[in-house]
Amino acid sequence: MDVFIKNASNHILIGYVFNKSGKTVWVDFSNPNATVYWTEQFKRFHQMVPIDGAWNDMNEIANFVPGSLNGCPNNTLEDPPYLPGDRILQEKTLCMSAKHHAGEHYYIHNLYALYEAIATNQ
Repeated sequence: MDVFIKNASNHILIGYVFNKSGKTVWVDFSNPNATVYWTEQFKRFHQMVPIDGAWNDMNEIANFVPGSLNGCPNNTLEDPPYLPGDRILQEKTLCMSAKHHAGEHYYIHNLYALYEAIATNQ
């Protein structure tokens, strides 16, 4: 369904969170197909475990590697002239140039949880 966040080269961005494979991808909840995909995942899970609700924990993108497993490109989104607290912007999240349907991660980061909540509510 082509619903995962992409890197600057338009390939699925791969990072790492809590899994044994060492690889994590994230649903692009700004993509109109994401709600359909997310609903299907909940239906499949509900068939295995009859849940009454869901809690979107860590719903602002967390990433245990800075940016992605393949690093981030060298551009102004990744290295803007001002950095809050002199930290890299990719610390514990995605590359700022990661592609969402609605735009680059630099502009979407703080909206991600809202997009996920809307898809989950649907």
